[in-house]
Amino acid sequence: MARLFIFLFLSFSLLFAQKQAVRVQVEQLLKSHQYDKAEKILQQHKDTPDGLYYLSIVKLVKGDLDKAADMAEEGLKIANDKARFYELLGDIYAVKAQKSGMLSLIFTIGKIKKNWKKAIEQDSARMSAYQKLFSFYLMAPGFAGGDKDEALKIARKVERINPALGQTMLAEYYQKEKKDSLAEQAFKKAMQLAPDSVNILKEAGYFYLGIKNYSKSRELFDKIVSLKPSDPASYDNLSDWYLKTDKKDSALVVLNKAIALDSLNQQIVFKKARVLADLGRFDESRALCNALLKQNMFFALREQIKLFLKKIEDK
Repeated sequence: MARLFIFLFLSFSLLFAQKQAVRVQVEQLLKSHQYDKAEKILQQHKDTPDGLYYLSIVKLVKGDLDKAADMAEEGLKIANDKARFYELLGDIYAVKAQKSGMLSLIFTIGKIKKNWKKAIEQDSARMSAYQKLFSFYLMAPGFAGGDKDEALKIARKVERINPALGQTMLAEYYQKEKKDSLAEQAFKKAMQLAPDSVNILKEAGYFYLGIKNYSKSRELFDKIVSLKPSDPASYDNLSDWYLKTDKKDSALVVLNKAIALDSLNQQIVFKKARVLADLGRFDESRALCNALLKQNMFFALREQIKLFLKKIEDK
């Protein structure tokens, strides 16, 4: 389920047109995980679509999923650009599905699909909604609404709109079908169409890593670093290559590079803690996790860190 949604709070772009200072202030607060302060400011704009949109995201981050959905629904009623609200509602219900019992899961799944489909109906070029719906159909089990045929239809439709992205989605589909040669062909087509697309290079890099073509995978991850040397995600990707090839010390080095670029990236800091534990440096790992838990963060990440600490408590 982790691939069903993209956490929108990673890329804020508030649109308080006449209040530029407010927009900048809120963006900085969200980036630094100061959600309470951001919420206080946003409460003054809760009668606007943008205020409600980002209030909904703050509630999502905090784990108040019912309130997040309520605010997104309120924003939907008054917004002209409804697609982003439908997509956000799908995201909220995707998170909610991970916490649902079996009785409510089917109902929640229906809402995920309905809202992502409506986002596409409102904006037929909204690639993020296509990708989420595609991943849902491809990755979810059949009893939970998964449907590989529907996933393939979406990939073909996207291919007509955005050929490079469509080929990437086809590659993912073929991977799921364990047709690696077809997946590789699709990735090659995608990279020919968009040779400098970091997202496509990343997906292809992980594909080659998965089939143990380590040299090709490394070539693609190195290209990402050359294209985006100031992006911590570039080094995060590379750390996975080192981990897969059992070079944990080198993985730690590149994770430290990523953290030096963005010390607020809690996912990468937590990954460093896990690598430290793999290296037997449990005290350092625990210290890093406990420091993270003192920060505001996405509620699901907090739960993961607590579970990890419990796992290594006797180490």
